[in-house]
Amino acid sequence: MKTPTAIARSRIREVHHRKIHEDVTEYLLQDIRNGTYGVGSELPSERALMAEFGVGRPAVRESLAKLARMGLIEVRPGLRAKVRTATVAPLLKEMDAAVKISLSTEEGQRHMQELRLIFESAVARHVAPHATEQQLAKLRKIQETCREALGSTERFAALDVAFHRAVGEISGNPLVTAAFDAFCAWLLEQRLSNLRRPGRMEKTLEAHGRILAALEKNDPDAAESAVLAHLSDVNTIFWSASSPETPPQTRPKRR
Repeated sequence: MKTPTAIARSRIREVHHRKIHEDVTEYLLQDIRNGTYGVGSELPSERALMAEFGVGRPAVRESLAKLARMGLIEVRPGLRAKVRTATVAPLLKEMDAAVKISLSTEEGQRHMQELRLIFESAVARHVAPHATEQQLAKLRKIQETCREALGSTERFAALDVAFHRAVGEISGNPLVTAAFDAFCAWLLEQRLSNLRRPGRMEKTLEAHGRILAALEKNDPDAAESAVLAHLSDVNTIFWSASSPETPPQTRPKRR
């Protein structure tokens, strides 16, 4: 009888060599990191890169495409690739397919809702003491436009997104706003489903009013509580519509 070690050693396992374009990508990443190519500067032409690395055009193009997906360069037809400010937005976009598959299950929906609730309530608490009059004026304007949009689901939904994103913008952190954009895209159907129910636009407007009032007072406790109450209510309505027998989602306990 073979021992586990003997069995493992008897397997034939194929080892693949690193692909050429991955080496090109790594070299270009190093050049971007060390400032050889700064933000706004152009990379060499495809022909120049082919000569520099001694590779063919497919390897160069595949490398540039990978850097573009990473959000590090902008590839434009007929022009040289240009280094852009690094952002997580393209990476979050790459997650779309996996997230949508996850959201097709009840467990995935609940996990995403919980993540959004934790994230947005923490952001509201963080930004409340720092909200400026200019930022509050923007929220007031969105709130007023929301009031004018009552009865128009699509328009109200877009303004609903704009309100939540404007709260995130108070942080001044592009990673925070990128996360807000991702949540808005991933949970769009849930948002529309909620707003189509009778009276839900008015309820959302009232909830936004409480969030705005807390931010106007620069009160982190009230801002956090207002977001928790709003999103918990949205989640409860969503699940009551999906399955009347499903118990409502509870809020995370505050420490």
